Amino acid sequence: MDSAYELSSDSSLPALNQAGERPPPDLSHHLSKLAKNRDVSPLKGIMKYNGVPGMISLAGGTPHPSLFPFETLSSSTLPFNAYSTNPPSLVSRSASTTLSWLQSFFVQNPEVLKIKRKDIVIPKYATVGGGREEILLERALQYGGADGLPALQTFLKKFSHSVFQPFLPSTVSLVNTGATDGWSKIVQTLCEEGDGILVEEWTYPSAMGAYMPYNCKPVPIAMDGIGMLPSDLDKVLTEWDVETRGGMKKPHVVNTVPVGQNPTGATMGGERKKAIYEVCVKHDIIICEDDPYYFLQFDTYIPKSQASLQNAPKVYNNKKSQEGEITDFLESLVPSFLKFDYQGRVIRIDTFSKTICPGSRLGFFTGSPLFLERLQRASETSTQSASGFSQALVTKLISEEWGIPGYTRWLMGIRATYTMRRDWICDLFDSSFHLEHNSQISVVGGLKGVSCYAKRASLTGGAMDEKSRGKGPALISFIPPTSGMFVWLRIHVENHPDYQKLLAEGDEEPTITLMDELWTALADNKVLVSPGAYFSPYARLPGTEVPESAQGGFFRLAFSMASHEQLAVAVSTMERVIKEFFKV
Repeated sequence: MDSAYELSSDSSLPALNQAGERPPPDLSHHLSKLAKNRDVSPLKGIMKYNGVPGMISLAGGTPHPSLFPFETLSSSTLPFNAYSTNPPSLVSRSASTTLSWLQSFFVQNPEVLKIKRKDIVIPKYATVGGGREEILLERALQYGGADGLPALQTFLKKFSHSVFQPFLPSTVSLVNTGATDGWSKIVQTLCEEGDGILVEEWTYPSAMGAYMPYNCKPVPIAMDGIGMLPSDLDKVLTEWDVETRGGMKKPHVVNTVPVGQNPTGATMGGERKKAIYEVCVKHDIIICEDDPYYFLQFDTYIPKSQASLQNAPKVYNNKKSQEGEITDFLESLVPSFLKFDYQGRVIRIDTFSKTICPGSRLGFFTGSPLFLERLQRASETSTQSASGFSQALVTKLISEEWGIPGYTRWLMGIRATYTMRRDWICDLFDSSFHLEHNSQISVVGGLKGVSCYAKRASLTGGAMDEKSRGKGPALISFIPPTSGMFVWLRIHVENHPDYQKLLAEGDEEPTITLMDELWTALADNKVLVSPGAYFSPYARLPGTEVPESAQGGFFRLAFSMASHEQLAVAVSTMERVIKEFFKV
């Protein structure tokens, strides 16, 4: 399906200039009128002179730092190697051991139970010989530039180039106040009122909420278990007709969450990204790569019933050097769109919300200087700069205390922990339902996954075997996620005994009727899930025909927060409520 859109040969790329470089095309025509009209903030424009030695500034209305009531800012932090890089082994999940997963995790990793904390202290004033990148409260708590603290700027530049490996050396990074605000600024920078924005047929609702007030509309593109389909993207753009689209001009921006796709948990690999990129080159599209879950990429889920040493996923060799472990980790990650971006048409959004904490309200863009300069202008007269407290603490931790190797090692522990949580919830479904792996029932985009049937007891009280039990209809299905924080659960309402009855009685949307009933029953039993309809762009497009691939009843289940005990209660409750719902 992707082969028709492989990366272009060198003959299709721009000619080399005298310096032997291949200059990207001018993409300034993608800027909105608002973005083109932005100028450098007059006051922000002269702030760069404040750092000149001996400069006496009478220009800015800045409070004197001696009047800041904070003399120091301190925090007790975890070390970067606080969590194991390996999730609990398959052996610890099999029936051959009496240890629970959680017990096994802590037994294998006793440092988690007795972690040595470290106190970090940020002073107000510089020490003798302190440089421009020293993290000080007199700077961090003062009015600052939209590009962030100098030390954070330096860290992000080095980190993004070493991890994402952008094709263009001119690629730069810019601090923002989190992914949601970052995407909102991209909308203002690239889109005009009434524009269409290309999205997956299941997409993040808050991203749609950012542009709907501008009368911009989502343009859904079909997807499969990997993500957006380049063939459908090309078809939609090639066949675009302004008149039949109600006067909407051909879209020029695509918004995608390629890793831990929200809500489906899909992971888009390099070949798919190259294919999508080439379609975007063909149709002159700007790609917004919103990637909050990039470092939460998992090995393929292996059911407990298949647990063995022979099919265990690769684990990190603790005898290796830290550098070797980090190299293995980074090589295991799928490449960013930036790695294939030879024209400067990718704007990447990263956030510290999933790797440090959401309350920091701190993230960063990475992309071409053309777009990031305009995004910086957008910040100067709106959010101005990210919180000085957040910048000071996060920069002190990841830049001075941990460095890039330490921060990367922390990310390895984060990934292992979420892998464990993914396995928790999948195994709990295995315990509560009869699971049929490699089912022929479609979950999303024609992709098959795991189908769940009600467990039935024999007359003697024991479980029936598969041949004698009569498994009945499939109740739910899901594809074990390969990244992110969510399970995308399909409810087979078409198998509900009242489904056809509702249709006969004139209910044109029995799926919605039944899903509302089930969601309410779960909530009444103290299990809260996100209704799948929230993630449908078609719900924002009344009167639009919904393709079969985007139909069906879904719930999004987050496994990121609940403890193992809470998840066990939740899945057990779901099994009971779903069986009652289907009248099993």
